[in-house]
Amino acid sequence: MIFLAIPTLAAVFAGCTPQQQQQTQNSTQQATQVAQKDASVAAKDVSDTALAVRVDAALAAESGVNAFHVKSTASNGVVTLTGTAPNPTIDRTILDTVRAVPGVKRVVNQIVVQR
Repeated sequence: MIFLAIPTLAAVFAGCTPQQQQQTQNSTQQATQVAQKDASVAAKDVSDTALAVRVDAALAAESGVNAFHVKSTASNGVVTLTGTAPNPTIDRTILDTVRAVPGVKRVVNQIVVQR
């Protein structure tokens, strides 16, 4: 990408004043920084989504856990759980299962235990 930008900038600079050249360089640098930031945000969103999918799959595979009653979201390795569990034992099973998923750094448990 950088190799393509150099000839393009050279063509743009032909016939430009030094001030116009500097403005073009600044604009190009700003556009590059925005693109890099957008790519970083997109990568984070994908990894958060992938983690939530792994958590959901682990819960679905866990015996005794009704994964339809638990919703997970992830942000930077922190998984938040909402929903219901029929008893404290299942709640503990859900927590243990989620903590064992690779990439989970911390679990925020907002599951309501039904009595």
